[in-house]
Amino acid sequence: MPDLKLLLTARDVSEMTGGKTSFKRTTLPGVAPSEDYDCIYYEPEKGSNYGLGIQVFRGATPDQTRERYASMLASYPSAVEIQPVAGKTFFAWWDEVLFVVFVQPAKNLVVVLSCGRKHCDSDRLYELARKVATRAG
Repeated sequence: MPDLKLLLTARDVSEMTGGKTSFKRTTLPGVAPSEDYDCIYYEPEKGSNYGLGIQVFRGATPDQTRERYASMLASYPSAVEIQPVAGKTFFAWWDEVLFVVFVQPAKNLVVVLSCGRKHCDSDRLYELARKVATRAG
């Protein structure tokens, strides 16, 4: 499993938000990190708006990775496939949170980047996804 602190850095978060907001790094609530799953959430120190997050799911096989991606594509609200950043990629949004989800085929990873609309827009999140995909190599 890649080191998520190297995939989505504090500097990325600061650049994404123009340094206007302070964040603390924590984990996303819900699924506990494991051998095949990890997450980081940059939570705004003030306010209740969603910050920025990254989740990485590792499949044991390419088929498992494709199945996870397909399941996520079917279940995320307003999901639409877009120009790939690595392997297959989709954009989704729910309420005030934007998502870019992509497959890193060489490593059997599905990566989910999420960002609150207060801190980014779809274009900036897509560019961040491209950076993360390159780092995840």
